[in-house]
Amino acid sequence: MATKLRRRHVPNDGYVRRLWIYFAVFAFVLVDVLLVLWAVSARNAPVAAAPTSSAVTTAETPAPTATPEPAQSAVSSVTTAVASTRIITALNDTVAWRATTGPCPETAASPEYTLDGGLTWTSTNATGPTGITALQSITVEDDGIASMIGLSGEGCSPEFIKTFIAGDNYRSYPDQLDDAWIIDPADRSVFQTAGGEIAAPCAEVIAVAPRDSSSAAVLCAEQTLFITDDSAATWSDPVPISGAVNLSVAETGYRIATVGKAECAGVQLSTLSAEGVIVVTSCVDDERSASELSSSIGISEVDGALWVWVGDIVKKSLDGGATWES
Repeated sequence: MATKLRRRHVPNDGYVRRLWIYFAVFAFVLVDVLLVLWAVSARNAPVAAAPTSSAVTTAETPAPTATPEPAQSAVSSVTTAVASTRIITALNDTVAWRATTGPCPETAASPEYTLDGGLTWTSTNATGPTGITALQSITVEDDGIASMIGLSGEGCSPEFIKTFIAGDNYRSYPDQLDDAWIIDPADRSVFQTAGGEIAAPCAEVIAVAPRDSSSAAVLCAEQTLFITDDSAATWSDPVPISGAVNLSVAETGYRIATVGKAECAGVQLSTLSAEGVIVVTSCVDDERSASELSSSIGISEVDGALWVWVGDIVKKSLDGGATWES
């Protein structure tokens, strides 16, 4: 009896192909679901804070390098200057006149002079014979001859007086005002002269240093300096000088007094040349603050003698300020 063989079932190609398609679709969906879950988890996860530091290293941000400035342009604690209450004018290293000044007509004119280099001072009375008050300038012509400009006791108008006998008597000379440089404290924006008013280069002049009738330098309250050589018809460009509070004529150019300088505890002296170059020359030591010193400084220079009146003390130098005599 013949044995009947059973045939093995073999899937056809179409069936296998469908299985692979189902598997691929399932894998794609699974991967897609996993990616969505990962994205949601990453979005909701807390973000780590960036590290912070209060110190910045010089390698990351280099510190700016300051450019050194000349000593005379260093910042001062005095930003607005006022007219000084000290006037001093020397003839040489032994003879000088001085006076304190203030409001008109309250301030009497009581100039003093020395004939021994400042060791002793002799007081005089100019208000009595002339009625003048609030002296503004002094010019010394000889041992006993000095002229002064102040303000009249009535009306406070400019007045010119002179003594020929060392202050034993004074007399008014109104015609001598013609060539004078006068700033009226009531209006410091103009020069008062017998011929009328001349505009100043700024709103408030606090000091005038005339070389002659046509040449002078003026210092303004905002601490700028102007020079003219044509009787104020024109002025130089402003020269800013931080801390400047007074000035006078020097042998070459002008002598400037400044206060509030870090490098000088007291009064710093500089010179301004005709070419406009400022050179620091010396320091007058004083322990008072810049605000205390600013309105109590007088300076005068003539024939190699430099006189400085600071507060109640007069000092003199015969070597440009390198050394001082009291």
